Amino acid sequence: MNNLNTKKIHFAILSIIVFLFDQITKDLIRKNYILYTTTKINNYINITHLKNKGIAFGLFNNNSDIVFYTLITISILVCIFLLHYIFNTTNNINNIAASLVLGGALGNISDKILYKGVTDFIDIHVKTLHWPAFNMADSSIFIGVLIYIIYNKKEQLNKQPLFFKKPLI
Repeated sequence: MNNLNTKKIHFAILSIIVFLFDQITKDLIRKNYILYTTTKINNYINITHLKNKGIAFGLFNNNSDIVFYTLITISILVCIFLLHYIFNTTNNINNIAASLVLGGALGNISDKILYKGVTDFIDIHVKTLHWPAFNMADSSIFIGVLIYIIYNKKEQLNKQPLFFKKPLI
């Protein structure tokens, strides 16, 4: 097996690890916490078992079958695009980012299909200001997108003539 194929297998393994970690954590929540209950971890983090039928931040969280199946279809198409991207791109950083997003997306698609909604449980807050609850898949997707944006913005800045360069932040 050549070096390129070995790297592609590593990216697939990364996606599988993300997917499994996400599914294990959600399964622990479903088995040990009653839906809509909250357990305080500290002053900033709660475990709150929620079921999200929509997308990130609870958007499109309604009972419409059309919206539900449309979101699943779009998610599957995104996963197919990510697989194509990973197998046709040689940039390791971008492939790591895409693998993180793919693993997270597969975790959330799996929940939507098996449980008719995604299990969210990480509730971060400051006093009464709560960030929308999320899960490990969401975290992986966010980190993957962040890596992609930062890396590619840095690459774009590195290709500009010196007098056009601006600070990254």
